[in-house]
Amino acid sequence: MERNILYFLIFLLLMNSQFLYPQNSLTGHIINKENENNIGNVNIFITELQKGTVSDDSGNYKIVNIPNGSFTIQFSFIGFKTEIRKILINKNVNMDIQLIPTNIEIHEIVVLGNAIQSQEKVPYKIEVISKSELQSDGTVSLDQALSRVPGVSVLSNGLGISKPVIRGMYGYRIATIIDGLRFDNQEWQDEHGLGLDETGIGNVEIIEGPAALIYGSEALGGVIKIENERNAPIGKTLGNYNLEVFSNTLGANSTIGFKGAGKNLGWQVHVGGQSHADYLAGGGDKIPNTRFAGFTGQGILN
Repeated sequence: MERNILYFLIFLLLMNSQFLYPQNSLTGHIINKENENNIGNVNIFITELQKGTVSDDSGNYKIVNIPNGSFTIQFSFIGFKTEIRKILINKNVNMDIQLIPTNIEIHEIVVLGNAIQSQEKVPYKIEVISKSELQSDGTVSLDQALSRVPGVSVLSNGLGISKPVIRGMYGYRIATIIDGLRFDNQEWQDEHGLGLDETGIGNVEIIEGPAALIYGSEALGGVIKIENERNAPIGKTLGNYNLEVFSNTLGANSTIGFKGAGKNLGWQVHVGGQSHADYLAGGGDKIPNTRFAGFTGQGILN
């Protein structure tokens, strides 16, 4: 008798579960806000219930068996801004969504393989120096600006002729890379300087240790990796001018540049110049034959 009563109560519970636990549905249509085209494969996810679905090719979606309550609904798709809605559900609900396209632009990515995750245990280091940091150091040449980095010094015959020294090595033991291309002009002897200035430079990376060897076995000391300025945003033309004045040499460094970009073509033009008199030592004494001057130009079309 007691068993029959138990079965009867279970039967009543199952028959009336729809009243105890109301089950609702969420349906809707998803389109592109700019052109009103249907968007398929959009991820629709209910955070609180950890359940969701994707829209079909016509942009329609449906989630069933949703209990009463307040829920957070997330609509996401690559190339569109994620839409998050807070909604109270106590009946079947229809929610149409308009997603806003977003342009995703990423810059060049350099990947250096290393299985060690902890930065403290990485057996090499990479120092990144921006153009603004190079210009704010108050140094006359690019080589001298790089010497501010720990582990880097210069081998110099004066302000106009100098070459970088990394971990005590220079010349053929140092590789200079400009936008992926080797720049071999400073290896020969002490009188051959690096021959570069800040004209058109975006940033500089100093690579030391084993990672430098991916650029060749001769890069035993390290690598000076120079990246040019990034292109202007599409549809815009930009310009910049920089002037540095030095009291010790009674000279100046000056650069001017312009860049622009269209949908299929980007261009850059940069011009720079240096002019310095004889170096003034303490007491105002001149150091003879330390004057130097130079001119640089750079053009990029991509």
